[in-house]
Amino acid sequence: MEKAIIASKVAHCSAVCSLQKGLGIMRGRVFELQVEPSFIEYLVTNRGSEDTRSEVVMVLPRPCGRVILVTKPFYPESVYRLPSGGVKPGESPEEAFVREVNEETGLRSEPMRVIEQTILRCCSASDVVEITSYIMLGSLTTEEPRPEDSGEQISGFQEVTASELRSVAEKLQNLTGSWRSWGLFRAPAHLVAAEYLTAERFPA
Repeated sequence: MEKAIIASKVAHCSAVCSLQKGLGIMRGRVFELQVEPSFIEYLVTNRGSEDTRSEVVMVLPRPCGRVILVTKPFYPESVYRLPSGGVKPGESPEEAFVREVNEETGLRSEPMRVIEQTILRCCSASDVVEITSYIMLGSLTTEEPRPEDSGEQISGFQEVTASELRSVAEKLQNLTGSWRSWGLFRAPAHLVAAEYLTAERFPA
């Protein structure tokens, strides 16, 4: 376990150093989230040897100031979210962005800037797991999104405005039952993206 933790930290450091040389880091907030013990276990074990405790959240602009959301067949009804994916060991966040955008949408979007680097501090009793989330803005695309990787299980897309992203965050924050912790974990990126898009005067 100790070796795995050290390897995870080294991989994360490599990703951060790479990003510092590329798009630059907009260091942001720490979101402290009270989650269920089962969600802590999920975070620790879900990605196995590819776990770097870091992810990219993809803000993919579309015409008329909208951005892409995705859903999966097992999500609660009418729940959509910004696409995201883990940063693999030895991979920079920029590289993860390009790979994940292609896998989940089939689009060719290049990372334009890091909107914010947030820390999602997930707490349950004495257990704490921190995930670094790089919320990244991509270049504009106009093509129809089509997932390239069936393993991602993307079943639908939706395009929303900056103001609608706030409603998405609220819906995620208010999920109940077995989805409660997941919703709390996913909501912050939508608030951050909405704030940025509004400040940059994307159409509401």
